[in-house]
Amino acid sequence: MKPVPTRLCHVSKHRAPGLRNRAGGMTLLEVLIAAVVIGFGLLGVAALQLSTMKVTTDSLARSQAVMLAEFIADRIRTNAGGTSTYDGLSCDATACKSGGTTTATTETCETSACSSADIALFDAAQWRQELASSASYLSSVTGTLAQDSNDVWTIRIFWDDSGIYGDDALNRDSASTLDCIPQSATNKASLQCYQIRVVL
Repeated sequence: MKPVPTRLCHVSKHRAPGLRNRAGGMTLLEVLIAAVVIGFGLLGVAALQLSTMKVTTDSLARSQAVMLAEFIADRIRTNAGGTSTYDGLSCDATACKSGGTTTATTETCETSACSSADIALFDAAQWRQELASSASYLSSVTGTLAQDSNDVWTIRIFWDDSGIYGDDALNRDSASTLDCIPQSATNKASLQCYQIRVVL
Protein backbone atom coordinates (compact mmCIF):
# COMPACT_ATOMS: atom_id res chain seq x y z
CA MET A 1 0.00 0.00 0.00
CA LYS A 2 1.45 3.26 -1.09
CA PRO A 3 1.52 6.12 1.40
CA VAL A 4 -0.75 9.05 0.71
CA PRO A 5 1.27 12.20 0.10
CA THR A 6 0.62 14.96 2.65
CA ARG A 7 0.14 18.52 1.42
CA LEU A 8 1.51 21.23 3.60
CA CYS A 9 -0.58 24.41 3.84
CA HIS A 10 1.40 27.59 4.20
CA VAL A 11 -0.31 30.23 6.31
CA SER A 12 0.85 33.72 5.56
CA LYS A 13 1.65 35.91 8.58
CA HIS A 14 1.12 39.10 6.62
CA ARG A 15 -2.23 40.91 6.78
CA ALA A 16 -3.82 42.38 3.77
CA PRO A 17 -3.13 46.14 3.52
CA GLY A 18 -6.78 47.02 3.84
CA LEU A 19 -7.24 44.96 7.02
CA ARG A 20 -4.16 46.53 8.65
CA ASN A 21 -5.49 50.03 7.98
CA ARG A 22 -8.88 49.19 9.42
CA ALA A 23 -7.31 47.81 12.59
CA GLY A 24 -5.16 50.93 13.00
CA GLY A 25 -8.20 53.16 12.52
CA MET A 26 -10.13 51.39 15.27
CA THR A 27 -7.26 51.88 17.74
CA LEU A 28 -7.04 55.62 17.04
CA LEU A 29 -10.80 56.00 17.53
CA GLU A 30 -10.61 54.26 20.88
CA VAL A 31 -7.82 56.60 21.99
CA LEU A 32 -9.86 59.65 21.00
CA ILE A 33 -12.93 58.38 22.88
CA ALA A 34 -10.82 57.70 25.96
CA ALA A 35 -9.33 61.20 25.79
CA VAL A 36 -12.80 62.77 25.59
CA VAL A 37 -14.07 60.72 28.54
CA ILE A 38 -11.04 61.65 30.65
CA GLY A 39 -11.44 65.31 29.67
CA PHE A 40 -15.05 65.40 30.85
CA GLY A 41 -14.02 63.66 34.05
CA LEU A 42 -11.36 66.27 34.77
CA LEU A 43 -13.85 69.07 34.11
CA GLY A 44 -16.22 67.50 36.62
CA VAL A 45 -13.48 67.26 39.24
CA ALA A 46 -12.52 70.91 38.67
CA ALA A 47 -16.15 72.04 39.01
CA LEU A 48 -16.55 70.03 42.22
CA GLN A 49 -13.37 71.55 43.66
CA LEU A 50 -14.55 75.08 42.82
CA SER A 51 -17.92 74.42 44.44
CA THR A 52 -16.21 73.07 47.56
CA MET A 53 -14.00 76.16 47.77
CA LYS A 54 -17.05 78.44 47.57
CA VAL A 55 -18.86 76.56 50.33
CA THR A 56 -15.74 76.59 52.53
CA THR A 57 -15.24 80.33 52.02
CA ASP A 58 -18.90 81.00 52.78
CA SER A 59 -18.66 78.92 55.95
CA LEU A 60 -15.59 80.86 57.10
CA ALA A 61 -17.39 84.16 56.42
CA ARG A 62 -20.40 83.16 58.52
CA SER A 63 -18.18 81.90 61.34
CA GLN A 64 -16.41 85.27 61.35
CA ALA A 65 -19.75 87.09 61.45
CA VAL A 66 -20.82 85.04 64.48
CA MET A 67 -17.61 85.94 66.34
CA LEU A 68 -18.04 89.65 65.53
CA ALA A 69 -21.60 89.65 66.88
CA GLU A 70 -20.58 87.80 70.05
CA PHE A 71 -17.65 90.17 70.55
CA ILE A 72 -19.82 93.27 70.87
CA ALA A 73 -22.58 91.37 72.73
CA ASP A 74 -20.09 90.52 75.49
CA ARG A 75 -18.95 94.15 75.67
CA ILE A 76 -22.52 95.42 76.05
CA ARG A 77 -23.27 92.79 78.68
CA THR A 78 -20.35 93.92 80.86
CA ASN A 79 -21.17 97.64 80.52
CA ALA A 80 -24.88 97.85 81.29
CA GLY A 81 -24.56 101.54 82.18
CA GLY A 82 -23.57 102.47 78.62
CA THR A 83 -26.52 100.97 76.75
CA SER A 84 -27.73 104.33 75.48
CA THR A 85 -24.33 104.90 73.81
CA TYR A 86 -24.30 101.48 72.15
CA ASP A 87 -27.85 101.86 70.87
CA GLY A 88 -27.94 102.93 67.22
CA LEU A 89 -24.25 102.37 66.54
CA SER A 90 -23.25 101.45 62.99
CA CYS A 91 -19.63 100.50 62.41
CA ASP A 92 -17.60 99.47 59.39
CA ALA A 93 -13.88 98.95 58.83
CA THR A 94 -13.15 102.70 58.87
CA ALA A 95 -15.46 104.35 61.43
CA CYS A 96 -18.39 104.04 63.82
CA LYS A 97 -21.41 106.32 63.63
CA SER A 98 -24.42 107.02 65.78
CA GLY A 99 -27.29 108.98 64.27
CA GLY A 100 -25.07 109.85 61.32
CA THR A 101 -22.36 111.35 63.54
CA THR A 102 -18.95 109.73 63.75
CA THR A 103 -18.13 108.59 67.28
CA ALA A 104 -14.68 108.68 68.84
CA THR A 105 -12.99 108.68 72.21
CA THR A 106 -9.51 109.62 73.34
CA GLU A 107 -9.74 107.39 76.42
CA THR A 108 -7.98 104.04 76.36
CA CYS A 109 -10.10 102.61 79.20
CA GLU A 110 -7.45 99.93 79.66
CA THR A 111 -5.03 102.06 81.66
CA SER A 112 -7.36 104.79 82.94
CA ALA A 113 -10.77 105.08 84.57
CA CYS A 114 -13.62 105.70 82.15
CA SER A 115 -17.30 106.48 82.41
CA SER A 116 -19.85 104.01 81.06
CA ALA A 117 -20.30 106.17 77.98
CA ASP A 118 -16.54 106.33 77.35
CA ILE A 119 -16.28 102.56 77.78
CA ALA A 120 -19.03 102.14 75.18
CA LEU A 121 -17.16 104.38 72.74
CA PHE A 122 -13.95 102.50 73.46
CA ASP A 123 -15.75 99.20 72.82
CA ALA A 124 -17.07 100.60 69.54
CA ALA A 125 -13.52 101.49 68.49
CA GLN A 126 -12.36 97.98 69.39
CA TRP A 127 -15.26 96.51 67.41
CA ARG A 128 -14.33 98.64 64.42
CA GLN A 129 -10.82 97.19 64.55
CA GLU A 130 -12.26 93.67 64.67
CA LEU A 131 -14.41 94.46 61.64
CA ALA A 132 -11.36 95.75 59.78
CA SER A 133 -9.41 92.59 60.69
CA SER A 134 -12.16 90.43 59.20
CA ALA A 135 -11.96 92.09 55.76
CA SER A 136 -10.18 89.06 54.30
CA TYR A 137 -13.27 86.96 55.07
CA LEU A 138 -16.06 89.54 54.91
CA SER A 139 -16.10 92.04 52.04
CA SER A 140 -17.56 95.50 52.82
CA VAL A 141 -18.42 94.34 56.34
CA THR A 142 -20.68 96.50 58.53
CA GLY A 143 -22.11 95.93 62.01
CA THR A 144 -25.16 97.59 63.56
CA LEU A 145 -26.64 97.69 67.08
CA ALA A 146 -30.21 98.46 68.08
CA GLN A 147 -32.16 98.15 71.33
CA ASP A 148 -35.97 98.02 71.41
CA SER A 149 -38.41 99.04 74.16
CA ASN A 150 -38.29 95.55 75.69
CA ASP A 151 -34.50 95.76 76.15
CA VAL A 152 -33.94 93.25 73.34
CA TRP A 153 -30.76 93.95 71.38
CA THR A 154 -30.52 93.24 67.67
CA ILE A 155 -26.96 92.78 66.46
CA ARG A 156 -26.44 92.53 62.70
CA ILE A 157 -23.36 91.83 60.63
CA PHE A 158 -23.56 92.57 56.88
CA TRP A 159 -21.16 91.62 54.12
CA ASP A 160 -21.07 91.35 50.34
CA ASP A 161 -20.63 87.82 48.98
CA SER A 162 -20.60 88.71 45.27
CA GLY A 163 -16.83 88.20 45.29
CA ILE A 164 -17.42 84.56 46.24
CA TYR A 165 -20.42 83.66 44.11
CA GLY A 166 -20.30 86.29 41.36
CA ASP A 167 -23.57 86.39 39.44
CA ASP A 168 -24.82 83.43 41.48
CA ALA A 169 -25.03 85.76 44.48
CA LEU A 170 -28.17 87.22 42.90
CA ASN A 171 -29.89 83.87 43.41
CA ARG A 172 -28.94 83.52 47.07
CA ASP A 173 -30.88 84.67 50.12
CA SER A 174 -30.34 88.39 50.56
CA ALA A 175 -30.61 90.50 53.67
CA SER A 176 -34.18 91.49 52.83
CA THR A 177 -35.39 87.88 52.89
CA LEU A 178 -33.81 87.44 56.32
CA ASP A 179 -35.60 90.50 57.72
CA CYS A 180 -32.13 91.90 58.18
CA ILE A 181 -32.24 95.23 56.37
CA PRO A 182 -29.26 97.52 57.12
CA GLN A 183 -29.66 100.95 58.62
CA SER A 184 -29.12 103.86 56.21
CA ALA A 185 -27.97 101.60 53.35
CA THR A 186 -29.40 100.47 50.03
CA ASN A 187 -30.02 96.74 50.07
CA LYS A 188 -28.34 94.65 47.39
CA ALA A 189 -29.12 91.14 46.21
CA SER A 190 -25.58 90.02 47.08
CA LEU A 191 -25.72 91.47 50.61
CA GLN A 192 -25.61 88.78 53.29
CA CYS A 193 -26.51 89.23 56.94
CA TYR A 194 -26.04 87.44 60.25
CA GLN A 195 -28.46 88.60 62.93
CA ILE A 196 -28.95 87.76 66.59
CA ARG A 197 -31.48 89.11 69.08
CA VAL A 198 -30.47 88.90 72.73
CA VAL A 199 -31.53 90.26 76.10
CA LEU A 200 -28.46 91.67 77.81
